[in-house]
Amino acid sequence: MEGPLDIANLSLPNELQSMDAALEITSENRAYFFKSDKYWRYNWSTASVDQGYPQAISSFWKGLPDGVDAAFQWKRGRLVVLKGGEYYSLKHKGKIGVKKGFPKMFASSWLGCSVKNLREH
Repeated sequence: MEGPLDIANLSLPNELQSMDAALEITSENRAYFFKSDKYWRYNWSTASVDQGYPQAISSFWKGLPDGVDAAFQWKRGRLVVLKGGEYYSLKHKGKIGVKKGFPKMFASSWLGCSVKNLREH
């Protein structure tokens, strides 16, 4: 079993030393790195960032805000991105975009917290 990779070994651009989030899409053999309003696409096969990057998040990730906080691949390949107290579920056939009905509140949808409890804290 392989453990987590040291991100310092990926030869990423210096700009990504303080990235906002990273997301691996295993079915594409790619990872995506986010910082501010830009993203970089990393190719595991070539062990490098693809040419032509960075690009604007809005150019490929339709409906996703800039400055995301975290991202991950969930069960059955579901892509999830967090920003503030909200989360976005993404479709990823062709151009990646936010699914209809999102964003949703993370605390109530994932953690079962009621809106009333959220307001009290």
